[in-house]
Amino acid sequence: MNRSVQVMQILVVCVPAQPQLAVLRLWWQEGKHLPVFL
Repeated sequence: MNRSVQVMQILVVCVPAQPQLAVLRLWWQEGKHLPVFL
């Protein structure tokens, strides 16, 4: 759980783009693990 929050914060800080946030929200809703592309 903490890992997901950390990844979310890192993504938000690194890429504060509205489209990115929308995609992240979709992924979160689907419940799939975020791909590690950092």
